[in-house]
Amino acid sequence: MPPLTPGVAPSHAPPMKATLNAAVFQSWPMDAPPPADALDLLARLHAGELFVFRRPAPAERLALDVRQRLQAALCPDDDVEHVPRVPDPLPRLKRLRAVLGGSPFVRRTVVEVLGALGLPERTLVDDLRLRLVSQGAEDRPEAAPVYVMHRDTWYGCPQTQINAWIPLFDTGPEQAFSFFPRWFDRPVPNSSAQFDYATWMEQVGWHGETNVESYPQPTLPIDPGPAVRFGFAAGDVLLFSAAQLHQTQPNPVPGTTRYSVDFRFVLPGGPSAPNADNASRGAEERVRQSFRAIGAPD
Repeated sequence: MPPLTPGVAPSHAPPMKATLNAAVFQSWPMDAPPPADALDLLARLHAGELFVFRRPAPAERLALDVRQRLQAALCPDDDVEHVPRVPDPLPRLKRLRAVLGGSPFVRRTVVEVLGALGLPERTLVDDLRLRLVSQGAEDRPEAAPVYVMHRDTWYGCPQTQINAWIPLFDTGPEQAFSFFPRWFDRPVPNSSAQFDYATWMEQVGWHGETNVESYPQPTLPIDPGPAVRFGFAAGDVLLFSAAQLHQTQPNPVPGTTRYSVDFRFVLPGGPSAPNADNASRGAEERVRQSFRAIGAPD
């Protein structure tokens, strides 16, 4: 289906803004004051804080657009609110995933989201990804890697990377993934030393299949401590450092699929998270191949 008209969608990134044009709705620690500006936001994310922004306008447009694309792909004769209850949706979404990754509309709207967060034009961002977690998927062996506890940095991601996660429908905390802040700057025994970005992309790729043991993960049991989980409205924006230890949890709501989109961004020369235990290789190559400046033309 054609993309929705998003109102005013600039063809390039907005100029740098120090102020945040988005309101913090939830945070961890719960009593954390709102960030003063974009650099304060990044520094605090890379110190282990978590922030949820309440439905910035471009994120709402993005969620609405992707919801309607999902409806067209899965249930064109039903209301869009039926999408989370369509059974076994994954095989029918391969083409949509590819389309979203290369959509100029999606790219411009992601740039607008970053603009609302005050990020400058030199900020680097990768392509949007569509995620889904269906109830009962944890019982399928091929889905096992989805539920592995990890830091994204173990996958050849830079310590400067921030992840942005946007739910496409209202999502309760019981459907959301868990963070384990106790371990943000504490080493976890893990297998990240076996991960090389170039080798992974050549042999597996992000939608390829391999045994779950090939994915970076803890190598010894740990006591994760209290888990942090949020509830979300569609179009909220969760931001967290790639160094956060986290884990996708099984979706417990019968007959439903949790849908979300996410992207990753890096501010060159900006704040960085502490490297507690990441031994993976290829972060510079990953950024070179997969990220581009938000101020770059389409």
